[in-house]
Amino acid sequence: SSTSSTSSTTTSTISTIKDIEMSYDSSEIEQASKQMKLFLEKLSTPLVRSNAKIVKAITRVIPFLTFGYVEVIEISIEEFISYIDFAKHGCKNFDDLEKHHIECFIAILQMLTAGDKVTQLYKDTIIKKRILHSLIDFFMQNIPNEKPKTGEILLESLSWPSITYTLQLLAILASQHLNSQLIIFESEEAIDRLHLVEDIAAKKQGLLAHDVLDMLEESINEKIASTVKNVREATRRKKIEAAAKHRQKILSQQRFQQLTIGKLASGAKPKCIQEIAEEKGLSCKICHEGYTFKPEEALGIYTFSKIVRIGGPTVLGSRNENGYTTVTNFITIHVSCHKEAVKTDSKMKPAREEWEGAQLRNMQTKCNNILPICGGKVTDEVYNTNINKYWSNLNSVGRCESTKFKLIVHDLKQLFLRSAREDSYSIDSKGGGRESNFKMIPFMIQLGLFLLDQNDSAQRQLHEKSISTFLNQQESTWSNLTTIVDNVIYYTTASIWLLSIEEWNEIKFLFLQRALIQTFAEYHNLQTNQESRNSLSTLIAPSIFTNSTTTTTPLTSSAEIPNLTIDNLFKICRPTLLFLILIDKIQQLKISSNDNNNNNSNNNSISNQINHAATETWIIEFKCLIREKDQDVLAKIDELCNDFEMQYLYYNNFDIFFNELGLVTQVRNKNASSEEWVRQTQELSKQKK
Repeated sequence: SSTSSTSSTTTSTISTIKDIEMSYDSSEIEQASKQMKLFLEKLSTPLVRSNAKIVKAITRVIPFLTFGYVEVIEISIEEFISYIDFAKHGCKNFDDLEKHHIECFIAILQMLTAGDKVTQLYKDTIIKKRILHSLIDFFMQNIPNEKPKTGEILLESLSWPSITYTLQLLAILASQHLNSQLIIFESEEAIDRLHLVEDIAAKKQGLLAHDVLDMLEESINEKIASTVKNVREATRRKKIEAAAKHRQKILSQQRFQQLTIGKLASGAKPKCIQEIAEEKGLSCKICHEGYTFKPEEALGIYTFSKIVRIGGPTVLGSRNENGYTTVTNFITIHVSCHKEAVKTDSKMKPAREEWEGAQLRNMQTKCNNILPICGGKVTDEVYNTNINKYWSNLNSVGRCESTKFKLIVHDLKQLFLRSAREDSYSIDSKGGGRESNFKMIPFMIQLGLFLLDQNDSAQRQLHEKSISTFLNQQESTWSNLTTIVDNVIYYTTASIWLLSIEEWNEIKFLFLQRALIQTFAEYHNLQTNQESRNSLSTLIAPSIFTNSTTTTTPLTSSAEIPNLTIDNLFKICRPTLLFLILIDKIQQLKISSNDNNNNNSNNNSISNQINHAATETWIIEFKCLIREKDQDVLAKIDELCNDFEMQYLYYNNFDIFFNELGLVTQVRNKNASSEEWVRQTQELSKQKK
């Protein structure tokens, strides 16, 4: 009966495709077919294969080039059929050409929009070509059905690249496509075997199998959904029963007697109970457990993000760029617990949307994302999966055309500036204060470190080259460079990831000087430009603009701006100085680097290229500090927050700030006073070339 049902599904799919084919214009199909063949031919050339950006661009555009024509869809699929015939590969590794084609095919399918007409046609055509059937057959032939008796065989099969690719394809095809779901469901024991693989949570293949079953459990076909749910529930019950038996065995060994009223009596507590530790550190809002009891379960932080213009007031018009600003109430939750809660919310009457229900768990604070945390025994694969989900949710807020690392830097920059300006953190999210948002900082840094160094990425070299260029710019050009998006405020924030503590301590005087030049340039721009006047009100203390010693009439050039009093100069500079102190205190979390290959920690190193390997001691230790000693880091963050509120906000002159930064000696090196140096810096900001 299973075979006849599958045959019926396939026949129905083919019939639907033929009906659609009848309505197409043959000349348009021919033209689209030629275009598709041209792109597919280019995709295989060595030049294209060697350039990841071009490959990504082509795979993104291929679904659109089908124009919904079934014949063109078939051409795009047939190009890859021989490469995804995994039965002939078995346990062998793929060569570079084979791997390239398989991953391109997966990338093309991932670009399909769920529920879209072209997507449905694509997946129906894959069924028509019996590709889905061959994937299921290959999976069933190589994954045994009984874990206890065939554990070694199972682990060996799961190590095959072909099995990983098979599970990836099954997850994509099963996503919101009923015909694919029916074929998987009707394949005898397929769900049981997928669940067997799913149970190996530490393996990448286990996560992929979990995704396939999630797609099936969310099916509009109630029989499919209930079957998957029942299989999972049966396993959960078995685990609970096994745990209960183990507990009873321990109690029996310690000669416990159970009283009729349900209490326990004994002369002494068993050793195993005495050694149970309380959950320390971060814990889940739902299950109240963290990395102590669930070390492999990934935690995340509920956050709220929105699109903002990331350039300062001097960056006007089309040169400005979009980025994200993120705030939090610092409620942590297991990613898996969040998923289960979302499923429960969706079945309520009336049903709750994902973030509507999350807002209730987030103490009525708005949220639209989960910032992942990598701690305990969470693998890089799991963390990377959660990062991808994080970016997917950000894209739902709005797309930003920039690298992920650069967006993270600008996001953290916005958080520091919000603190320095004493702006509200909760104006959009309706919850979360300074302490909550400060606690998020280490985990944004952790995300940036992962993005820089994952899979021996060239991202670190790219951004180190960029900051090296910035550091070696001539003083005469500094004032001209205040009008770009990636200005000194951006690079000061980026230095957290890119500079060792020795480099930072050596170069921070330069950052101070350029940051003040940026501040004065923005203030001068306020006086001469009405558009920036409106935006600058969010940059520095509003009181400076209404002070009787300043002019309220826009002037025609920065040269006409009168000398400001020291008090007003300080008011203008104060938010920037607070920003620099926050950066400096975060920098101090790093350990000193003793690496011999660190060429940038000696005298006058700023003329050299900043160049670090991901294996350098300070980078590894920085990552380990956040991952393994998160409670120590959060304790220091709490201390920073307290110092910020009780000390730094009350600093009332330049000398105190410069002393806190450890720069008062350098500031006074050639000047009688700090105020004199600040005025000289103000003059530099007026020099345009």
